Amino acid sequence: MTLNKHIVLIGMSGAGKSTLARALADTFNLNCYDTDQLIESAYELDINNIWKNYGEFEFRVMERKVLFNVLNCNPGVVATGGGLPFFFDHMHQLKQCSTVYLKADYHLLLSRIAELDKPLFKNDIHKEDAIKYILNTRQFFYNQAELKLDAGQKTEQLVNILGRIFLLEG
Repeated sequence: MTLNKHIVLIGMSGAGKSTLARALADTFNLNCYDTDQLIESAYELDINNIWKNYGEFEFRVMERKVLFNVLNCNPGVVATGGGLPFFFDHMHQLKQCSTVYLKADYHLLLSRIAELDKPLFKNDIHKEDAIKYILNTRQFFYNQAELKLDAGQKTEQLVNILGRIFLLEG
């Protein structure tokens, strides 16, 4: 199958964007781009070390460079970092693509983030408050996506929905 523009997955850390992107790409033989993985490859550091050694602003600059590289690649499925749509003019840039907000409720995020090693929550003893705050501050940008899907659904269900919308009907 081929796409005429990227399918970009946005949403909070822990929503399942990377998992869904890989599954969708594998199912429909599409290119798959994960901005966090591409940053790690390009800079030969994991995200936590980038944050630790360079800080959030430098990470966001790296993220921006990777985003523009991906947007100039052949269309595929793009998993973004949770904060990517919130910074610079990224959401405006993403509107050139088919954007999908993988919407996860607070309880789902809390259970998933507890299992992840994410820099935003690394030293936060009040993860619950941090998740609520970050979700509330990013919600405006996430809600600009052309499609919103419940992240609590099984990956296979989400793949079927996206495949039907963007590949079979679109």
